[in-house]
Amino acid sequence: MNKNVVAVCVTFNRLDKLKNTINAFDSQTVPITELVVVDNASTDSTKEFLSSWVKQKGNYRKKVITLDKNYGGSGGFYAGMEYAGTVKDCDWVYLGDDDAYLDSKGIEIFQNFEKLDDPKTGLVAGKVLMRGNTAYAARSNFNRSFIHMQKVPNTELDYQKPYFEIDSYTFVGIFIKKELMLKCGLPEKDYFIWYDDTEYSLRTYEKKSGYKSYLVPSIVIDHDYEYTPNLKYIWKDYYGFRNHLYLLKKHLPYRYYLAKKIQLKLSARKDKKNGNGVYKLKLDAIKDVKKGKKGISEVYYPGRIFEQ
Repeated sequence: MNKNVVAVCVTFNRLDKLKNTINAFDSQTVPITELVVVDNASTDSTKEFLSSWVKQKGNYRKKVITLDKNYGGSGGFYAGMEYAGTVKDCDWVYLGDDDAYLDSKGIEIFQNFEKLDDPKTGLVAGKVLMRGNTAYAARSNFNRSFIHMQKVPNTELDYQKPYFEIDSYTFVGIFIKKELMLKCGLPEKDYFIWYDDTEYSLRTYEKKSGYKSYLVPSIVIDHDYEYTPNLKYIWKDYYGFRNHLYLLKKHLPYRYYLAKKIQLKLSARKDKKNGNGVYKLKLDAIKDVKKGKKGISEVYYPGRIFEQ
């Protein structure tokens, strides 16, 4: 018997990509139960499009959540997952951004996954593609030393298997069992972007939650990610540095946080010596964690371009 899947998609000012994502759900060989689109207060034509879309009949229910301002991916997933947790006929919650296009057989393959009815199965992830190539960094396993924690990406040999276990994932094409989501709680909504999924991975990690996470390579998600290869650094890096420190402080012994902070300070000193302006992002991240600042930064805001 098929599981009821409520899909959550977070969007902000990328209407063309959002339409592609919705078309991907419309094209599924096995339909989802409901699609929840969380609009992070888009300023383009997204609001008008969604107000019309939600009224159109289809083979799944539709829900639009419009936030009062841009809370980033973390705030958007928080709102969408909070709603999904209240849906009575929801068994599993699917997560993806507006630039993550699920292959037309994705839901069908998920429904037929041989471990789906195992009580210990709590999360199922698909294979992420970027520009036609496997995005290995999107799925990984935790490797801890005395003072460092690394995410080690799975290899091509792993992806040749019908499925395999993983520890960590991005919020790009994952199915999480509703009961596990309710047990682990909602994401860190004030991370804004980046590391909210890694932090959540630490919660769903089998050694903590008791549930297993699997990757099924035949479930494919095309991640239409935009690159800025000529920039030395971008505004998003600040959130990566900051939120990484926050999750270490929250989940691991203090020595992990301290070691990462020292590492950032040393690399910032080296960056400054070499004329690389990224040093300021690192130092600001350290200062803001010390102050307890989260959410969107008044300095490192979406779309800001820095000197080359």
